[in-house]
Amino acid sequence: MNISGGISFHEFEQAFQKDPLSDHVLDSYGIAKDDRLNWDQLAHPEGNVKTANDFKQVMLAYLEQDIAEAKRGNKTGPFASAMDTLRELCTNIRKVITYKLISDEDYAKDILGGFNSFNSFLAVGPPILRLEQLLALIKAGVVEILGPKLQLATEQTHFVAYSELFPEYKVPVTGVIEARLASIDIRISKNPLIQDLLKTGMARPYELHFKDGSTEQLGAMDVTTETAELIDNDGTPVPNVYVWGITTEGRHWLTNGSPIPSVNDVRLRMADMIANQMMTYSE
Repeated sequence: MNISGGISFHEFEQAFQKDPLSDHVLDSYGIAKDDRLNWDQLAHPEGNVKTANDFKQVMLAYLEQDIAEAKRGNKTGPFASAMDTLRELCTNIRKVITYKLISDEDYAKDILGGFNSFNSFLAVGPPILRLEQLLALIKAGVVEILGPKLQLATEQTHFVAYSELFPEYKVPVTGVIEARLASIDIRISKNPLIQDLLKTGMARPYELHFKDGSTEQLGAMDVTTETAELIDNDGTPVPNVYVWGITTEGRHWLTNGSPIPSVNDVRLRMADMIANQMMTYSE
């Protein structure tokens, strides 16, 4: 297979795999700057904008480009294909985390501390129709885009919302709705069953152990790797008591995503295995 300019795809792939973190191979094969993924720019599309209006223009351009790339599809559009490939990596990343194939330090720093939000930003999102609707609402002045690092204050009888980057642009509002998914944390859960399991010592939060001897509790329920059975406060598995899904987020990874068709998704396989264990359990 040849890519543009008659370059052998196989030769390019081999050369790039040997030196993936530099521009040398891309330069030598004549890959244009505009055709390269700029991860920093993708993570921070706002760049160095100085005003709220400049940020709004950046966001309008970003949404228009995102819509155009999405319409090209993940089979013919290079950008959409690359982002879809990032999504396809989820299965392997789950295995790495579930079976603890990286150190707790790397997990805390690189996955929880960076990759999680980056992956969600690039590989998870609304359908094209919702993007087009948002773009139209912004252009019509119905939706205001404030910018990163939202700040909220009170002024007499109303709230004031603004971006920490552009504190001079404040929008007064009479009501505030927090429209986001909260972090999973069984330690502060209002679920009476979860709290009872913790109080009786029948369950415990998952804990990271670092090389310097320190530890860090996550908000995930601690469970066994192979059987998804609870682990009690003494570190002993609780037979035939299973926890699987969002409550284990942190012990497992991306538990709230929808299974991808035709990949034998681990979440469906684990659900089948738990059902089988329950049906065949004997004391």
